[in-house]
Amino acid sequence: MSLSRISLNLFFLLILSLATIQPLQAQEEAIKQEFTDYYELIRNQEIDKAMDYIPEEFFDLFPRETMVAAMKQVFNTPGLEFQFGPLTITEVTTPSLMEGKWYAILNHIGEMDMKVDSPEDSTATEADKQMYQEIMMNAFEEQFGEGNVNYDTETQFYHINALKRAVAIS
Repeated sequence: MSLSRISLNLFFLLILSLATIQPLQAQEEAIKQEFTDYYELIRNQEIDKAMDYIPEEFFDLFPRETMVAAMKQVFNTPGLEFQFGPLTITEVTTPSLMEGKWYAILNHIGEMDMKVDSPEDSTATEADKQMYQEIMMNAFEEQFGEGNVNYDTETQFYHINALKRAVAIS
C-alpha cells in the first residue's frame, strides 16, 4: 500500500472520528447545561421548577408532590440554614443506549455551607457545645468523606464539598 493511500485512509478515519466526536461533545455540553439549570433551581429553592428536570419514571417510585414537600421541608427546617456555592462538573461519561434511552453518568462537586444550631439548653456548657460540633463534623465527614468538610468557628457554618454522581437520561 502506498504512502498516499495510507494518508488518504488516515484522513478519512480522522473525518469519521470528528463526525463522531462532534455530536458526542454537543451531547456532553447539553447534559452539563441541563444539570447546571437544575442545580441553580435547587440552589434558589425553586423546587417545583427543578422537578421538571426529573424523569417522569422517577415519580412512579416517589410521587412528585412527596418529593417537593420533602425538599421544601429540608430547606425550611428550623435551626438549619443552607447556602449553596458553585457547581463543578468533573466528568460526563459517553452516553450509552439502553432499552431505547440514552444514559450518561455525570460526576460533580456541589459546594454547600450549612449551619446547624446546637440544642438550646440553659445547662449546656461550652464543652457540651464543642462535643455537639464534633459529633456533627463526624457525621458530615462520614456522609461526604473526610477532607470534604470544614467548620468555621466564627460563622458556625460547615463548608461541604459534596462529591456526587447523577444519571442523565434522554
